[in-house]
Amino acid sequence: MNNKLNIPVYIITLNNSSKFDFKKYFNNVNYFKAVDARNKSQKEYYNQGIISQRALLDFERGRKDYFAFSGIGGIGLFLSYRKLIDELQNIKENVLICEEDCNIKDLDNFKRKVNLLNNQNFDCVIFGPLETKKISKFKNLVEEQFKESNNIIQQYNLPEILKKDFKKWEDIFYGTHSIIWSPSGIKKVKYYIDKIIEQQLDSFFYFLSENKKINLLIEKDKTTSQILHKSTLKNDKNCKLCDYDATKNKYNKSIYTYIKYYFYIFILVIIILVLCYYTYLYNR
Repeated sequence: MNNKLNIPVYIITLNNSSKFDFKKYFNNVNYFKAVDARNKSQKEYYNQGIISQRALLDFERGRKDYFAFSGIGGIGLFLSYRKLIDELQNIKENVLICEEDCNIKDLDNFKRKVNLLNNQNFDCVIFGPLETKKISKFKNLVEEQFKESNNIIQQYNLPEILKKDFKKWEDIFYGTHSIIWSPSGIKKVKYYIDKIIEQQLDSFFYFLSENKKINLLIEKDKTTSQILHKSTLKNDKNCKLCDYDATKNKYNKSIYTYIKYYFYIFILVIIILVLCYYTYLYNR
């Protein structure tokens, strides 16, 4: 008996592979060739009108805000998503778009939620958001690309059947490793994603939702996760800016960073002690 999910899956990847074995659980798996943004410099993307001057400053002066770029791989992910959205314009059913480092950690509940979303009113659902924050500090910082719209949403009511597992979200979230899009959502986001790139992809979707351009939901209990710093799409360099908290104006170092830091200190102390010991023996 085939218990695989029928929802089409598109995995954005540079290497035609994924960390999770999607083919084991899905009938329709497609590896989508990602755009490798590392082939050009940030200045070239700016000169070609692909990224804005504000985005260029992220690279030149460092990331200081939630929506800012931490590495050039973020441009590649955005361009890859844009290309895929364009190819899916005639889709007639919900689709799952994943990054190559997506991991489905609760398969049973994931399957249940995927089936629950069939024929429901929504545009996109963020599965496994790495973090969510309710914040209004950035609401008017990148408004220009949202001023013109033929898709203004007057009111959206979350279907009763979805309220147990999902919630309407118009605030900050992190992570685009697993998102389900409806046909209506694919068409709506197409209008905006073709414009000049101002911000990272998750921030871009947040602004669309906050400005009521798309109906964005997030799952309450996470069924997917992202393998830390394994993706070659967005994390093109090992950079502490990935853990920058713009609201607290400080870096949130990972446990691995602390271990590495104290290991080096330990080695340095050992070297100093050895040198002191031999100096002592020499001077006796």
